[in-house]
Amino acid sequence: MTVHELDKRLGAALDNFASEMQAQYDDYSKEHAVKGDIAELSRQTFYALNEFRKEIISYLNAQQ
Repeated sequence: MTVHELDKRLGAALDNFASEMQAQYDDYSKEHAVKGDIAELSRQTFYALNEFRKEIISYLNAQQ
């Protein structure tokens, strides 16, 4: 894997995160966030960070 490929994969993970957040929440909503909203945000953040971790580990392993 090249640095360019890693960058593309990390970008895809970010795009997926943004897409999930946009699907869950309206940017122009006047509603306050509730506990369930925070839990969903936490869950999606974990998924994105985990995807970053997997891609970085994959990149580093390919360099060995």
